[in-house]
Amino acid sequence: MNKCSIIRHNYCVPGSCDHIKMSEPPPYSEQPLPPQGQTAPAPVAQQTQPTAGKNPNFRFNRTPMSYDCHICHTKQTTQVSYKVGALAWLLVLLLCLLFIWPCCLLPLVIKDVHDVVHTCPNCNNQVGVYKRV
Repeated sequence: MNKCSIIRHNYCVPGSCDHIKMSEPPPYSEQPLPPQGQTAPAPVAQQTQPTAGKNPNFRFNRTPMSYDCHICHTKQTTQVSYKVGALAWLLVLLLCLLFIWPCCLLPLVIKDVHDVVHTCPNCNNQVGVYKRV
């Protein structure tokens, strides 16, 4: 009885069968190989400034910035508005714990500790948020 007939998975274990020669798979290449006698063209690096609509790692900041809106497909400078965020509430809590009662509500009116919400001026869609914490 041949060793291959014992195997249940329809393939041979390398080295167990004499009638099948195992070979290494061809090397993996991301680009197709050019025909013989020709050389492959060198890849051209494109230098573009990242925009929020195309780059998922785009980070908003506290100032208005250029943005490619994915809703209205226009390049606009964002409008910013301020929203009380986690940092403002943490400062309120800290001031309360330090018994500075008269000043404990100041972080709720100081915009420098608020989160910044970026919206598209064309379609009024919220495109991003800069969170202080």
